[in-house]
Amino acid sequence: MAEGWCCADKTCIVTGGASGIGALNVQWFLREGARVAILDVAEEKGKELQTRLNLLYTGKVLFYKCDMTDEEQISRAFDRVVEDFKRVDIIINNAGIFADTPNVWRRACDVNWQGVVSLTLKGIKHMRKDQGGEGGTIINVSSVAALVRFPYLPIYNGSKAAVLHFSQTISLNPFFETTGVRILVMCYGATDTSLLSNIENKTWDEVLGKNVTKMVAPAVPVQRAESAAAALYSMYKKAANGSIWLSVNDKEGKDITSTVDAAFKNFENILNKHTAIWRKIKMSGHWDLKNKTFLVTGGASGLGALYTEWLLREGVKSIAILDVAADKGEELTAKLNTIYPGKVAFYQCDVGDEAQLSDVFERVLKNVGKLDAIINNAGIMNDSPENWRKSVDVNWRGLVSLTLKGVEHMRVDEGGAGGTILNVSSTAALVRTTFLPIYCGSKAAVLQFGLSLSMPPFYENTGVRILTFCLGATNTPLLDNLGSRCWDEKTKKDIVDYLSTEVDVQKAESAADAIVKIIKEGDNGSIWLSVSDKPASDITSQIDAGFKAFEAIAHG
Repeated sequence: MAEGWCCADKTCIVTGGASGIGALNVQWFLREGARVAILDVAEEKGKELQTRLNLLYTGKVLFYKCDMTDEEQISRAFDRVVEDFKRVDIIINNAGIFADTPNVWRRACDVNWQGVVSLTLKGIKHMRKDQGGEGGTIINVSSVAALVRFPYLPIYNGSKAAVLHFSQTISLNPFFETTGVRILVMCYGATDTSLLSNIENKTWDEVLGKNVTKMVAPAVPVQRAESAAAALYSMYKKAANGSIWLSVNDKEGKDITSTVDAAFKNFENILNKHTAIWRKIKMSGHWDLKNKTFLVTGGASGLGALYTEWLLREGVKSIAILDVAADKGEELTAKLNTIYPGKVAFYQCDVGDEAQLSDVFERVLKNVGKLDAIINNAGIMNDSPENWRKSVDVNWRGLVSLTLKGVEHMRVDEGGAGGTILNVSSTAALVRTTFLPIYCGSKAAVLQFGLSLSMPPFYENTGVRILTFCLGATNTPLLDNLGSRCWDEKTKKDIVDYLSTEVDVQKAESAADAIVKIIKEGDNGSIWLSVSDKPASDITSQIDAGFKAFEAIAHG
């Protein structure tokens, strides 16, 4: 473990630094001799803190108004910090929003996840020694919400899982050896800040919100904010690159890297063709596809088109295909309707665009009357600087949005008929590969979202099954030209070599067989795997074991 990292005469950026734990982080680093740039949307609080602290640490604190949902503001603020302080040595990605409500969750995702990615990438580019920088440290604040399953805020849980997985994948060897930049992760437990106020009004579901303070709050110990800030500074001084730390119950910060590492090694072993447990699962029931109405995103080509064709063979009533590719969608629809007359309708839609998605969803409901199943298949595997935000919008925000719309439409406790929502995650959520850390993070978010959302009493209340499909490398255009989709140009050749030598690419038809099996047989909350042309396997018990290990340490 690295010892004795010093912040004297270093420049530190703290996002969300105007109040709460962020303001305490600012003060810790100032006391230890750092200069601090505070980034926060709260201008009045930020300027007031700047003035007060500069009375003690003359000229060492500057405040920059910055909305971490806005890429232009993030870029502008970072450039101004570099201009004013001449360098950046430490970044603490602390800003966060704790709310899953319909009017807030998109903004929360932008702050909690996309904002972290953006500033991390900017920090690496500025600091990396192999491109003229001087090295440094980036601390990404995740949460125990990444380690536990909690039904009240599944979107928040997903965003924090994304932060953790993104950070542990991007930091893999030889990252530190090449760049001289440490990536660290802090998982805070419940902490006494304004984030916890009015929690009953922050859940995704009003029914759950009424119970959260009564059922959960008394059982969750809340630590002082000072304990959280002390733990983060201790981590900064002591932690090795790639470390994951925990701060709960006013205890000293604890390095939990080995526990997380053990769980992910078990996840990775599930994928290994020599050690995976391929077993028959006794299901509680069998879902009949006949005469069911489906919606499939990303359905115009690739796996989405195959899923559509396979479902039609099973006798479904109709399928609505959503895709941005109009020509391909219309061509496929015409082709399939010659075989299955009137069963397929195409809707051009960018699922990453909320306005488009809402409009198209309402049109689908108007045309079909009732949806029985949604397959959130649309995905983009692209971490390049020009495309990663669009990828996250499709892979994460679009999936969440359509899931919530589907639940609202289907839930039996509000007059619906129940149904099934299958969210396509990836083996990228279960393994650590350094080439596409943003994609890995987004798929980890999907996995944790599904696990949390589907917890009791979700199915009992709604009659809606949430299924998660972890798809391995499959022979589709998603794997074409991967070198151009990496976050770091230096890994272009490495990812091509990795794909050709380490990855067993399965046929697309195997994935289509798997999706039909999962929809027919999957229990609510189950996690399924499709790799190496093997039959779909229910891996829920293995994932559950990993999360039980996480939850044991998270509960102190």
